[in-house]
Amino acid sequence: MNKEQAKEILTNMNSNIFFEELAKIDSSFCNDSEILSAFVTFVGKSQEEIIQEFNANVNDNLKNWINDNKIKSDFLDKSQELFLNDEITLSVCGKIIEHKYWFIKSTGQDTLKTCYVQGYNAEKDFQRALDWLIKSAEQGYSNAQFELGKYYLQINTENDVIDTTKAVEWLKKAAESNHAGAQYILGDCYEQGCGIDADFQKALDLFIKAAENHDAYAQYNLYVRYAHGYGVNEDFQVALNWLVKSAEQGYPDAQLDLGKYYLQIDKIEPDKIGGNIITRNAIIDSIKGVEWLKKAAENHNAYSQYYLYVCYVQGYGVDENFQEALDWLVKSAEQGFNISQYELSRRYCMGKGVKKDYQKAVYWCKKLAEQGFDIAQYELAEWYYKGKVVEKDYKKSVYWYTKAAEQGHEFAQESLAFCYSRGKGVEKNNKKALYWLQMSKQTKQKNKKK
Repeated sequence: MNKEQAKEILTNMNSNIFFEELAKIDSSFCNDSEILSAFVTFVGKSQEEIIQEFNANVNDNLKNWINDNKIKSDFLDKSQELFLNDEITLSVCGKIIEHKYWFIKSTGQDTLKTCYVQGYNAEKDFQRALDWLIKSAEQGYSNAQFELGKYYLQINTENDVIDTTKAVEWLKKAAESNHAGAQYILGDCYEQGCGIDADFQKALDLFIKAAENHDAYAQYNLYVRYAHGYGVNEDFQVALNWLVKSAEQGYPDAQLDLGKYYLQIDKIEPDKIGGNIITRNAIIDSIKGVEWLKKAAENHNAYSQYYLYVCYVQGYGVDENFQEALDWLVKSAEQGFNISQYELSRRYCMGKGVKKDYQKAVYWCKKLAEQGFDIAQYELAEWYYKGKVVEKDYKKSVYWYTKAAEQGHEFAQESLAFCYSRGKGVEKNNKKALYWLQMSKQTKQKNKKK
């Protein structure tokens, strides 16, 4: 048997067999002679040598744990130490056990953390996961230190911060090892005074370090700061340089803004919907603009998908292509972008560029209304009141008029007053009718002053 044949056997073997046989490494190692032969051939070490290395590298507690309980995930995590210098072996093992976290080159403790948090080949056990994460962090593994810092800050969770002082302590250790993510979050701690005295200069220094270490979000953060003068002197060229670096690393918001920069997007989108944009001293390059919008759109950025729709409708930077435009509009709407949803609803309602389809019009309008978009709530109420787009239903019209009116929609307030005065979809109530009529007048006055 040669190494290629061994590799094929290991790659195609049943992963359950792999778990079962390797869990016995401390004794019989493997009962399947073909698998044993393939594994020994591929690793290039004898069965005895592998067992010796295993016994030398695994601490007594973990070894007893494996021997007593045959816990496969723990063994597999720790056993990767035998093969750290063989990338091919790691990739083969990784394919067999079907999870990328087995590739982590550490003592296996951070991998164990992942196993117990996610339940990969082990029962979920958060406390055990945390214990392994702390062990890994204490041994100087920067990713573990970073994760531990995030844990104490409860980043990406809705839970309260656990311990800002400990968070900063671990983030500092990781940042000193040049961990870009830790440098960025630590910078944010300095800026916010979270777990440490506020110090904007230190924050800025850390943001720059993170950006120089290729953290795309830090690069985008610097772009925003220099573009708008947030805590630094406004500098268009510096801002643009960081924006390009972030976009080139695939950060969708940066790709979006770079596309908008090249397209001078405010000239084709008068409502200036969302996002940051540099408009001074801009050189228009519509082809580059569309290229960057496409990159962001392919990264599932709903804003970019909407702007591509605008470009294809107007032929800005591309040939006019309504079907392509519609495809991007639907993608954006499906991601919940409210303006795309409204645009789709209006097009299907009026048959503008598409076949008139009231069912789809109501579907998209309702999606938007349920997100609290008052214009859609008012439109839906009108449809239910008039019974043209949907079957007439005064109660539903009052429901949606009320939703929009409570948000200060002038015409919804006026319509709701009328419903209360006539008892349309609601019990007649002159007091409430007068209230909403007065609210409508006040809203109208406010809108005039804007």
